[in-house]
Amino acid sequence: MYSLVDLFAGCGGLSLGFEQAGFQPVFVNELNDDARATYLCNRSHQLGGLQFADCKELHSKDANELSKKKLEEVIQHFRNIPEINYTSEKFVNRISGGGSNIDVVAGGPPCQGFSGIGHRRNWGVDRKQIPANFLFKRMCFRISNFLPRIFLFQNVSCILNAHWEGDRT
Repeated sequence: MYSLVDLFAGCGGLSLGFEQAGFQPVFVNELNDDARATYLCNRSHQLGGLQFADCKELHSKDANELSKKKLEEVIQHFRNIPEINYTSEKFVNRISGGGSNIDVVAGGPPCQGFSGIGHRRNWGVDRKQIPANFLFKRMCFRISNFLPRIFLFQNVSCILNAHWEGDRT
């Protein structure tokens, strides 16, 4: 089994593609209750003798609730599940084989504030005042904690150079 941590998962389309390629979700994060419920309803695999949907420790709602302490608790649960059997060498050079045995961390944090279309921008508010515009940093934080073999970070190309009225340079 290849393991997958799916962040900002929506109803699970990205996971479905990974599952068809032989990966198995071991943790999911999604803010929208209906999307998260759909995601869990469509996953029938077991981890540690329980249905994945019943392993409350292996899914979360709000990206901001995944603090360093909460991530350490999740990783501790990983260590107790035979199918995952989490191991980590946090301070070893990744090129020489350091990291963890989590295969993939995938996710697409909200990007409306950076989209080239920008139809959800609020031009009257500075983009620094909109918390969702910084969720990509939470994604980076989680990647650095899970230490996967690889990660897939889905977003828009304008995340590095989007301009809002008043900040064009």
